[in-house]
Amino acid sequence: MPQTNFQISLTSLLLDQNFSAVIIRNILANSVQKSGDGMFNLPGKYVMVDGFRIPADKEKEYIRIRDKMVKETEKFFKTFCEVVKKQPLFDLLGEGVVGYSSTGEQLMRISLDPFELAAMNVAVQRKKLKEYILAKNGYDEDGYQQLLKEYRERHPKK
Repeated sequence: MPQTNFQISLTSLLLDQNFSAVIIRNILANSVQKSGDGMFNLPGKYVMVDGFRIPADKEKEYIRIRDKMVKETEKFFKTFCEVVKKQPLFDLLGEGVVGYSSTGEQLMRISLDPFELAAMNVAVQRKKLKEYILAKNGYDEDGYQQLLKEYRERHPKK
């Protein structure tokens, strides 16, 4: 069966996510190697950000990317969710952005862990964040259009 453009785009995003994960692992490994302490990390080489160990020299960049992804995700979720929150994800480590309907039903969410942030950053650079978030939540463009339709029905123009 031939792949649709959406499936091809999703495949390339997932490949990029894996590539980004490798990059992050290499950054972490290089930090350990440069410190000269092998697999044992000396205090001060890493900082905790949102429950994740981040190399101290990458902390500001990590926070900048995280804040940008939160802003972009919230902007997207507000197109079809009445309530959008950055909150702990109890089934995953760390926080995420979660969108709810007016009845409190969770419509969509995305984790803010380092690997997800790297994948989202690639998607933003390719102008495919919407498609990436939809795919992570099991939606395609038709599903998104349905969410928009339901949102409009809950908010009729006066």
